[in-house]
Amino acid sequence: MSFTVCKSLRHLRTLNSVLCEGKSLQKVCSIHTSVLTQAESNGTTTGVKGELAGSEKASVPKAFTKQQIITRSIDRFIRYLETEDAKLEKSIAEYELGKRHLANIMGLDDSADLTREEVRKCLDYLLPSSLTNKEARPIMEHPLVLRPRRHMAEHDEEGRPTHYLHYTLKPSFYEVMHTMAVKYEKFKQFEHPLDGDKYPPLEQGTEWMPYEEFKKSFKSEKINENDYRRFIVLADRLYTSQYAPMEQDYLAKFRQRRVGTHDGQDRKILPVQGDDGRYFVIEKGKKKTAEAYVCVKSNGTGQWSINGQDISYFEDTMHRKAVIWPFQLCNVLEQYDVAVKVTGGGASGQANAIRLGAARALAPFLEQDMNDKLMIAGLLTRDIRRKERKKPGQEKARKKFTWKRR
Repeated sequence: MSFTVCKSLRHLRTLNSVLCEGKSLQKVCSIHTSVLTQAESNGTTTGVKGELAGSEKASVPKAFTKQQIITRSIDRFIRYLETEDAKLEKSIAEYELGKRHLANIMGLDDSADLTREEVRKCLDYLLPSSLTNKEARPIMEHPLVLRPRRHMAEHDEEGRPTHYLHYTLKPSFYEVMHTMAVKYEKFKQFEHPLDGDKYPPLEQGTEWMPYEEFKKSFKSEKINENDYRRFIVLADRLYTSQYAPMEQDYLAKFRQRRVGTHDGQDRKILPVQGDDGRYFVIEKGKKKTAEAYVCVKSNGTGQWSINGQDISYFEDTMHRKAVIWPFQLCNVLEQYDVAVKVTGGGASGQANAIRLGAARALAPFLEQDMNDKLMIAGLLTRDIRRKERKKPGQEKARKKFTWKRR
């Protein structure tokens, strides 16, 4: 019996480092001691291997306190940061040495400080690569570009993070979302209309900052497009409220002047006047791998030029109808001339890309009601659908192989 207990006590050292308090360990020891005492009183202990849990030969190590465990964890974290800084300094030194060797190979002065673009050109010359994926080509970048520093959260004396949203992994983003939600809930409690004399109206001609700039405002956090869409939904609710002027300064942090606006007036992208006196707009349309640049000119006769050909560029009448559909919908088929340069994709993809670009280029010439027609018909929105890839072990993307019993 004593051998069994001593065998189980071998794992108490590991258990001791995990427990935050020593009470659980003391309880385990007391149970083993009581069992051994009872067994010894009955005369069942052999005394061959091991001793009682309370004897000097089988002494239990003292448990660490909670403060000691936290201190040890912080010490390990600090040592980890020191080693990371040492590795980073070594990598930077090797990078600088590599740039000097590269300058020497290219016949330049060793002391010349090559820029990032010059290093890339030297590598393209010395190590030409025909790999399609640019990420697979040889590179030589600064260590901070390859492995940027992680943002370290601030902790208090006991090791707890100071930010109350630390464990969401995106504390700054969720703090903005929480602040907007609190402001919106406060607006819903108001019953009286807003005093226009006290709060000026919102600034016109602005829009929410795009996804790329929004993502840069949270450098240490990974903001995806789904997070950005959630932000836009909540921000629009706050911005369209009648009490939004009360928070105009806060909302201005996430808004910027719209492209094509002037002097605070909300305007669309205006057509540009060419050398021949006709106004034109150039827009881009995409579908799958097809890209089309469409130029729509006013005071036209309905002429089409697609890669130097007329509308007969498409052999299928369905594709021809898709291309001219925005002009037919607005009854302006013979009022504009269209010039298109399209690349990539097949006939269907090119036709849809041209249709999107033509609708977007036509919109600045039309009134608001016609633009609403184009929007409702879905002609101003890109179709992001693509062919689904084939799956391994299947005949197609969804189709399975025919199952035969024998």
